[in-house]
Parts: sequence; structure tokens; C-alpha cells
Amino acid sequence: VDGFKDPDTLGETRFDPPQIALKTGESDKETVKTYLHEITHAVSDEEEIGLTENQVLRTEKSLTYLLKPGNVFTEGTK
Repeated sequence: VDGFKDPDTLGETRFDPPQIALKTGESDKETVKTYLHEITHAVSDEEEIGLTENQVLRTEKSLTYLLKPGNVFTEGTK
């Protein structure tokens, strides 16, 4: 989307209909981080986990680290 009511918002999880909306024009890195953040919100809601915002932020940070090349997955190792 082009933007949200709050200019600091980069993404949001919508439930009717289900979708994740991301602000356009952000860097690839910020878009991926926002997507991981919103996916975490969506899973928490869908599975009735009830994560707090702090838990969502910590999960986003962990997923970003885990998915960064070389942190967990490396080429050529067996």
C-alpha cells in the first residue's frame, strides 16, 4: 500500500479478508523484516497463541537473524 494513517506504520495484518499489507517504497531489508513481523502477528492470531507486541518483535528479530545467509545456513557444509 502507499501508506497508512500512522506514517510510522510499515505493515499491518488484516483479517477480513485475510491479508498482510506492506508499505511500498521501503528497502528490501525493511520489507522482509516487516513481512516477518506481520506473519508472526497472523500466525499468533490464527493459532490463538496471543503473542504480545514484544514477543512479536523478538520473533521477528530471531527470524531475520536465522534467515540471513551464513548465520545458520551455509553453503558447502554437510
